[in-house]
Amino acid sequence: MPRAAAVSMAHELIAASGLSRSLNVAGAAVLIEAGAGRLCRVFVGAPGSAAAAFHDAATVGGASAANLIFVVPSGAPAGSVYGLDAPFASGLVAIPGSSGVLAIVWT
Repeated sequence: MPRAAAVSMAHELIAASGLSRSLNVAGAAVLIEAGAGRLCRVFVGAPGSAAAAFHDAATVGGASAANLIFVVPSGAPAGSVYGLDAPFASGLVAIPGSSGVLAIVWT
């Protein structure tokens, strides 16, 4: 079961930190997580010549523009880190883009 974001004593939102990770995600689209959760961080290990995309979908075939969560722009430099707190309900599909290598943290 995914861990939701928490609220501090001062009523500030505390983003989910991520309990799981996928390293060296490259090549073809892949189902990272089946079911609900939160996309927490994306690290760029190697820049892609095409944009990388993340979708709220239960299968790779179900990824579409209608369920797009986040896009890493093409050519994002190695070492780029994107901090997110993006919920997904059906599952998390990553499409790394050509020649890109990503590390993905979710909960």
